[in-house]
Amino acid sequence: MKKFKSKFFISKKAFSLIELSIVILIIGILVAGVTQSSRLVKQFLLTSARNVTLSSPVGTIKDLALWLDAVNEKAFDIQISEGSNIAYWQDTNPMSTSQLRLIQNTPSDQPTYTFNGISGLPSVRYNSAINNSRLVGTNMALSRESTIFLVLRWDFLNTANNQSCLIEISGDSAWALLESYIYNNSLLQFNYYPYAAINGNNGYNATLNKNTNTILRRVYNPKINYSAVFLNGTLGQSGIASYSGNYDSSGNATIYLGNHPGNSRTYGGLFGELIIYNRVLSNDEIIDIERYLSRKWAIKLSY
Repeated sequence: MKKFKSKFFISKKAFSLIELSIVILIIGILVAGVTQSSRLVKQFLLTSARNVTLSSPVGTIKDLALWLDAVNEKAFDIQISEGSNIAYWQDTNPMSTSQLRLIQNTPSDQPTYTFNGISGLPSVRYNSAINNSRLVGTNMALSRESTIFLVLRWDFLNTANNQSCLIEISGDSAWALLESYIYNNSLLQFNYYPYAAINGNNGYNATLNKNTNTILRRVYNPKINYSAVFLNGTLGQSGIASYSGNYDSSGNATIYLGNHPGNSRTYGGLFGELIIYNRVLSNDEIIDIERYLSRKWAIKLSY
């Protein structure tokens, strides 16, 4: 009787080990399947986004000055991978004959590439703790009359002064520039500096929510000194902006993305796409561009 029990328990133990092995094998197969499935989903999203880009109206609308698209295969070095430093972001404007790009030659100041960024698409990631991080483009033909679209998601302010600079464009003098900041943990502000280094009507504000995928639009019409900021199609604020300085649209403007020329105002978050036109677009053109961005980046518009 004891021998029978002993054999029974030995047999039961052996059966349990086999069963456990089968379970481990099944789990391994499932994990591999989920991993492969995840990769397929990401590849599908990427392919779909690139197809949407190919049929977009961006390159067909005149006066396109700059188009930075993190999804485009030619935007970065061909060998770039998850977490890689970004030394340059290539302009993909099909109407441009020159190779415009925003660059950062200092490795420690470079933003990084993430494959799983805004809405699961490739994006440029900035670390707000790196005070000198920025991408800079020089010798660009940018005019004050403009329509700017920026796809972003901000996560952290620079703790040195509780604010971060999204973008700065310098013009024909040290004080003819446009600056855009996030500060007070939620508020976006555009400042305009003429020759005398005085804020152009103290800028314009809009509430830019943290950890939120956003299509930002900024419009300036110098013919009527009108400026406005829109977030996901909703007007944040508009008004009159007076200028005494101008950008040099002949090709001497400089753009700083993710900081300004100084330091301690580094952006913390993601950039997906930047589109700049050297004129005020019509309402129909704006709707076409924003609907394209909405569809591509899965960001809902207010209209």
